Amino acid sequence: MSEKIKKKEKAKILFEQTERRGKNTKYFVTENHGGVAAIYPYPVHYQEDGQWKEIDNSLQEDNTEEEGYENKNAHIKVKFAKHGNSKKLVTLRNGKHKLSWGLERVKENKLEKTDFEIYGKVEENSNDETIAAWNNSKMMTANVESGGVYKNILDNIDLEYQIIGESLKENIILKTPESANTEITFRLRHNGLILSEDEEKRLCFTDEKSEGDIIFCLAVPHMYDQSGIY
Repeated sequence: MSEKIKKKEKAKILFEQTERRGKNTKYFVTENHGGVAAIYPYPVHYQEDGQWKEIDNSLQEDNTEEEGYENKNAHIKVKFAKHGNSKKLVTLRNGKHKLSWGLERVKENKLEKTDFEIYGKVEENSNDETIAAWNNSKMMTANVESGGVYKNILDNIDLEYQIIGESLKENIILKTPESANTEITFRLRHNGLILSEDEEKRLCFTDEKSEGDIIFCLAVPHMYDQSGIY
């Protein structure tokens, strides 16, 4: 006589064990005295004063040096200039080190007077009252992602930025076929940092006073069309 194997039911998450946090991980206690681990594909915590704290990449106004918007709480600080014609359009800060860049005027190309537009947060409303839905809501990271766009910074060209964890993604959006003929040049400012290319063809910035400690890296750029084909 065969016996039916009883499927173990999911237990509801009660709270997070903050003392067990890692850079990409969270641990939760469930109502059956068990536990659940959540592993994320990007950093969700940063270390400060010996503790792992929640990354908060939501953007707030910051007018230090010049007008702009900066992420709230993170190891890598990112600031976007309010105006698209700024020489320091984007500034990254890692401890005492800074890397910034801006668009250059090229030939007849004119930098349009455009301001940075912060993307609004999309709230997800769900009527799902299952334990799985509850647990997913507890494991969600609220402000790890943020971003915005400089619309028409060049003629029919948008410049979009997305912060995810400790990474910054830059998208140059060409809105017409003719835009592909536009020459686009960025000027990088990296005082105290040495620029070199690594084995993966990334552009990496190292501290000129240390033994090759990598401070920032720029990934190899790629292009794709509106259908997603590279």
